[in-house]
Amino acid sequence: MNHITDIETGKKYLYENSNNIEEEIVNEKNSECYIFFSSNGLYEDSFENFDKTMLKGNRYEWKSIAVSLKKRKGIGKIIYVRDVYKSHYLMGINSSLSSIEKTVEYLRECTKGYAITTVGISSGGYMAVITGCRLQAKRIFCISGQFDLNRHLSEEKLQAFRSVNPEYCKIDDMIANHNNIPVYYFCPVNCKHDYENYSLVKDLENVRCFLFPDKIHAATVYPFNFPDLLCLSNERLDRLEKHYRRNTINKNEFLLRTISLTGFLEFCRRLWKSKLNIGYLKESWNVKN
Repeated sequence: MNHITDIETGKKYLYENSNNIEEEIVNEKNSECYIFFSSNGLYEDSFENFDKTMLKGNRYEWKSIAVSLKKRKGIGKIIYVRDVYKSHYLMGINSSLSSIEKTVEYLRECTKGYAITTVGISSGGYMAVITGCRLQAKRIFCISGQFDLNRHLSEEKLQAFRSVNPEYCKIDDMIANHNNIPVYYFCPVNCKHDYENYSLVKDLENVRCFLFPDKIHAATVYPFNFPDLLCLSNERLDRLEKHYRRNTINKNEFLLRTISLTGFLEFCRRLWKSKLNIGYLKESWNVKN
């Protein structure tokens, strides 16, 4: 890949030569499948970072979280999906699966016989909602996902999106029409971008909103809280949502309510391994890794 010297050439190369989806069989006897969708934060917009994280590092988001998740929960299969163009999956994930529709149908084949959980942050959360609804997932975790691209994309990008995926520009109606599927939505309500999306879904009966008083997009629970959070049953999550109903949540208090003994021991082990380096500890659970 020495011929690649800029991001655009690199994105085109990965789109045409990489599947941009990885499947991991964890336990053939287990029927649960988690699908993790990468966001537009997959890489920074410099060739140096793209070369390091994508061309050489082959990055998919959520892998560090999944490593911890597997220690806590029986899982049959894990699937990682990424959008190398960082365009809300406008072009699908590769030159063969070149639209949202084709990507979803491919995932349908990959997950036959499995009980599905979809997970994503921001644009990954957007895709997690679409896929979860279309595949009749047992639940969807959407962290700061978008529900109306008309509010967040430029007119040029919207025109391109409408020409390929017109039905997916606004997806709150899709959520309402699949009201048997719980959407666990985590939102920093003091971020204007996220509050606008929250306003679209806050009254839908199947959306369970967990509100955090942050101003930064996608800033909700601690990253190391995710493995335990993703392990919780729908019943436990529903009880938590009722407890916090419409109130903002202190992430420390939320952590204490949701952390498991396994999670606490792993935190202590990683803290000791990091030699009390909090920056290193945070990076070890970075959703981007």
